[in-house]
Amino acid sequence: MAKEKKENSRRQFIKSGAVALAGLAILGGGVEYLRSVHGPNDTRTPYFLRPPGAIAESDFIFGCIKCGLCVQICPIDAIKLAGISEGLAYGTPYIDARTQACDFSCDSLQCVETCPTAVLNFKQFEIAGGNAIMEYQKTH
Repeated sequence: MAKEKKENSRRQFIKSGAVALAGLAILGGGVEYLRSVHGPNDTRTPYFLRPPGAIAESDFIFGCIKCGLCVQICPIDAIKLAGISEGLAYGTPYIDARTQACDFSCDSLQCVETCPTAVLNFKQFEIAGGNAIMEYQKTH
């Protein structure tokens, strides 16, 4: 009985190893396919128009957690999520201005307020507002 149980555990171990090896081979094939389609250096898509307050593209790609909160909160449905064909940008928010541009009709840039990772932030608006005030004070 003990020998039969030992033989079954060996068989199970070999089967599990074969399944794991096959899974890794399939995963490697998928990665290689994506690499051949997108190229080895295709990590960013600089042609996307990001939502207001977006930080630098390379930081945005890695900082965005792809939660979609900005898409849900946008009152005019201007923000969309990038598709799977976009490489590392998959799932990140962008605005297609030809379809629906951001018109800043929301009261306080709700997409910026709802972003949990601060890849959309108010700092740029604060700086621009401060500069505008200083320019106004110089001329008046």
